[in-house]
Amino acid sequence: ERATQVDENHAPAWQAWACFESARRRTERARELFRNAVAADPTHAPSWQAWALLEAELGRTREARKLFGRGATCCKPHAPLLAAWASMESRIGRIEEARMLFLRAHEADEKHAPTILQWSAMERRVGATGEAKRLLAKGLHHHSQNTHLLHGMALVEKAEGNLDAARQQLMELTKGGAKARGVAFHALGKLEAEQGNFHKARVAYQQGIKQGDDSCRVKCYL
Repeated sequence: ERATQVDENHAPAWQAWACFESARRRTERARELFRNAVAADPTHAPSWQAWALLEAELGRTREARKLFGRGATCCKPHAPLLAAWASMESRIGRIEEARMLFLRAHEADEKHAPTILQWSAMERRVGATGEAKRLLAKGLHHHSQNTHLLHGMALVEKAEGNLDAARQQLMELTKGGAKARGVAFHALGKLEAEQGNFHKARVAYQQGIKQGDDSCRVKCYL
């Protein structure tokens, strides 16, 4: 609040305040502050993106789409905004629309790993595993040690029935950082359970529970 008093045209300050109010479920107040943010600087893409995501979370898809569209029109090509819009369309089954938006995001920044990860995950879910693998390979060309992209590749190998390759990739990830290890152990346990290898699944889940990330521990426990 004090930052906006110092400079009322500082959109990031308005956005940060709006996100704070949104997290407290003060939706109308958050909307008012987002309006101030985009009025202060209509070219500030993160403000449009955060406001649109608020509306999407509330199930107001049409309003979210309108805000994403205004942000895309007012701002320079911004990969995070376009990828967030694409992900929303993907979640409601508008796959072709999502593909076009992911492509625009990728053209805005071909090295933006979250765009590649979300796009490839959508392609994997709809059965286009070859396209998912192609996208992940491009991402790994720029970010060879990105654990999210490596995990995504393991899931594609699994979807294609290449279980040994998926296992090997996941085992490599279990040697990484605590959060990567937890996610990898969970995925490995799920793979083994689906194949009827319950002892191996139990061991993987037990290892996952020991990791430092709470969300991974819960997944493995469940």
